[in-house]
Amino acid sequence: MSIPVPKNLSYDHAKRLVFMECREPEHTGRYDMRGAICWPVVTELFGKTAVHGFVLVAGRNIETDKIYVFNDRLFSFLETKTDGHKIVCVGIESVFNKAWSLFYCDHYFMGGQDEDVAMKHRLQIHRSHMIQPKPKMFEVAGFDEMQAYATALQMAKTGAIVARKGGDLEQQLAFAHTRDQGLVPGVHAVECLVASYERYQWRGEK
Repeated sequence: MSIPVPKNLSYDHAKRLVFMECREPEHTGRYDMRGAICWPVVTELFGKTAVHGFVLVAGRNIETDKIYVFNDRLFSFLETKTDGHKIVCVGIESVFNKAWSLFYCDHYFMGGQDEDVAMKHRLQIHRSHMIQPKPKMFEVAGFDEMQAYATALQMAKTGAIVARKGGDLEQQLAFAHTRDQGLVPGVHAVECLVASYERYQWRGEK
């Protein structure tokens, strides 16, 4: 199943909905846009242990209830690091900035991680001159990771949530099926996204 390719977008600020005219007529409609984030943690991915976080930007078509992930990124650092004119590692400033400029998305959800770790990273984002406008971060109340994990994998399996072909999230969802325990950053971000849509549903006329 393909990701919608928007041709034109308009933003209804009062309803917090994006009207997306897409190349594929079946995807044209109103979307509840939001992001989710897993803060960097030490984890094992594909046989290597490293510090990884994950951020994604998604939209839920309010007519069909399908969730599409428009951007997804595995990362180790929030800000791009340079050595002179050489980029040492790429941060995720562009993810936040493009999420707003392309999709009017500035709400991000998180949950189930250490509060001090979350606060440290949120402050770093707030202080960054490279991230404009500042994304708004929300903790999902009553986050149940086990329930969210099962729901996220089931939705991915049935096509209720669609990831980009060849993207970081598609790889991590496939990887999650090969292990019995341990945090997979991309899957955790999806868990937060799904939990946010379930707990904080858009209310209004369809």
